[in-house]
Order: sequence, then structure tokens, then C-alpha cells
Amino acid sequence: MLALLLFLCSLLFLLWVSRRQSVEAISPYWVFVAFQCLYNLVPWVTSQLDLPAMRLLSDRAVIDTQLVLSTVSNFCFGCMFLAFYKSVPLVTSRSQSRPGQRRNFVLLAFPVFLLICVLCAKYGWNQFATGVETGTPGGMFTVTAYGKHVFIAIFLYYLFRFGIDSWGWILFAENGIVMFIDGARTTFLPVAVVTCLVYAAQLSRLQRKRVYVLALVGALASIEARSIILSKQSTFLENLIAPVAVEGSMGAYSSLQTIYAVRHHANSGYTYGASYVVDPLVELLPKGDLRDNSQSLTNWEHQIDMGIPDTFAPMGGFYYQAEAIAAFWYLGPPLITCLFAASLIWMERIKNRHLLVYLVWTGTIGVLFIKTNFANGFKIFLTQFLVAASLSAVHGYRVFMAKGVVDLGSHGITSAS
Repeated sequence: MLALLLFLCSLLFLLWVSRRQSVEAISPYWVFVAFQCLYNLVPWVTSQLDLPAMRLLSDRAVIDTQLVLSTVSNFCFGCMFLAFYKSVPLVTSRSQSRPGQRRNFVLLAFPVFLLICVLCAKYGWNQFATGVETGTPGGMFTVTAYGKHVFIAIFLYYLFRFGIDSWGWILFAENGIVMFIDGARTTFLPVAVVTCLVYAAQLSRLQRKRVYVLALVGALASIEARSIILSKQSTFLENLIAPVAVEGSMGAYSSLQTIYAVRHHANSGYTYGASYVVDPLVELLPKGDLRDNSQSLTNWEHQIDMGIPDTFAPMGGFYYQAEAIAAFWYLGPPLITCLFAASLIWMERIKNRHLLVYLVWTGTIGVLFIKTNFANGFKIFLTQFLVAASLSAVHGYRVFMAKGVVDLGSHGITSAS
């Protein structure tokens, strides 16, 4: 109980910091806090109810250790924001587009949307959740995963160039449709957060209640997208609770297993940060034995696998504490949390100078850091940024060429001369 009380005190501290530093309610800061609550409170509740579940969800010593580590991490996170954070108003919709440009952009993206829908229907996450496909995804499943990131990058580029408007909402809705067909929430949740940030920047302070409504709708849609797959005969309330309980317990299970391994000396060493430096580069290699055997975090997981209950992350969930502990023992979570907080603060300061980087980074690492390993988050960021940056480069080239034609014409030079 003491560990829980300390954790709740850390949440109050984070709330106080957010008010003192004027942190927006829809921001990566509060996404971090929300996931901290999810991955710590759900396992604690499960342990107190003595529900029939996986072994470590009833190991109160391991759960209390995670609560203490999260408490320290929360205080570190809050202290970084208290000392260095400065809120910067977001400036969007820089481009003064001609009538029809936004419409044409969305229409050109529509065939991509249809293709992604077809791919997700046959090779999406739902095919594994429903047992249609088993084993490790590859081939067309990999193509489908990258296709979703390409379509998200198209939307993020639209936000960068035009802001959010009626045509932008169409692209947003299309991303929501893809989520329901595919069933995976990891791709849609960051899109919803970034959309809220851009939308809020275009509204007055009195109008921003709309953003909270949008955030609530996005959260409910994300939950329902999974619950439709998990259960088709439960009530609406049960469909909302079940995915949250599964995500909270199974997402945290990798961290509980890591703590268990350290407590029982199942590991022979640590990664010492290689998973944050080397693994992101290795992740870019084609999927196969070479990539798997070269990743320090994967090797560490294999190392402890024989000494922990169940296989590592048995349902695929992940919590950043697992990677942080694997890197630097119990010092890892507070240290990595400080570095993550520093990155959020830095992005806040440069967002208007490097808006495209900010939008893509916030829509990937900024939101997903706490619930995926860093190498995977970095790969998603790089994929989406390269696509969005390519679209920006093409637009810049066309503008440059158009200006060149205008300049030649103003000097009396034509193609006929």
C-alpha cells in the first residue's frame, strides 16, 4: 500500500507541475502520465483482486517494485519540466495555398487510402487477433505495416502544409477507418494526439473545449477498435473496460518480468544503453536472423527467458521500464525518463522552426516511447519522416521551378526565345 501511496503522490506532483508550467492538457506530457497510470494501477488492482491471471500479476513484491521505480521516474519527469520547460504557441498553416490545392491533395491520396484498407483487411493486425493467421508476420504483413505509416505521413504532411480544415478532417477520418479495419491502435493514437495539438493551435482559448471532445472521441474509438475484435457479445461498458485491462496488465508484463529477472539474478549483465544507440540502426536491416541476433535488447530478452515466468512479453505488450532496467538496472527508469523529458522540452522549443520534425516526432516517439521499444519507435519515426520530407521536397521543387518560370518571363525570356 505504501508503494501505491507514493505513486499517487508523484501523480499529484505532476499535476502541480503542469499547472505551474502551463502544460497543455493534450500533449505528450499528459500522454506519458496517462500511460504511467495505466501500466501501474491496472497491475496493482489485479494483484489486489486476486483475479486468475498470469503469475507475475499476483506477485505483489514485483508490482510494488515497479510502483516505486515509476514514482521516482515521475518525480524526475516533473522536475525536468519544472526546471526547463517553456510553453511555445504552435504556429500552423504556413502555406497560402491556391483554391483547390487542398482538395486535390486529398483526392490524390484517396487511392492510397483504398489500397491500405484492402491490405489491412487481409494482412492487418486483426488477422492475428482473430486467429486467422498465426506465427511471425512477414511479407505482405510487413508491406501493410509500412503502408499504414506512409498514409499517416501523408496526413502529417498535410497538417504541416495546410493545418487542419475540412479536407484535413477527411484525411483524419480515413485514418480512423484504417484503424477499425486493421484493429491496431498504435498507429491511430499518435495521429489523434497530433491532430488535437494542431487543431488547438487554430482555436482561441475559449474554443478549445472542442479539442477535449475530439480527444475523448479518439480515445473511445481506439478502445472500441480493439474491443470489437476481442469480444462481440459483451456490453458497451465491458467492451471499454476489457481492452484497458488487457493493455494495462499485458503492457506492463514485460517490465514485471524484467524486475523479476533482476530480483532473481536471471540476467548475466545489462545492455548499458546499446538498445538506444545500436538497436535503432540494426532495426533498419531486413527482418531475419542477422537483425535479431544483432539487437542487444533481443539478446537480453533471450538471456533471461529461462529464468522468468512465461515467455518474455507473452502477448506482445511493452512498457519502457523494461528496456530502461535492461540497460542500467534500477537506475535506468529515472535516467531514461529524464532523457525523454529533455527531448520533449527540446521539441517544444524548436517546434515552430522545425514544424515537420516536431509533428512527425510527436506522432511517433513523443507518444509511443512509453509503450514500445526505442528501436521500433525510431524506425516508425524515420519511415514517416522520410515520406513526409519527400513530399515537402517535391512541393519545394515545384515552387522553385514555378518561380523560375515567372522570373524568366519578367525578364522577357520565353521558351520561344
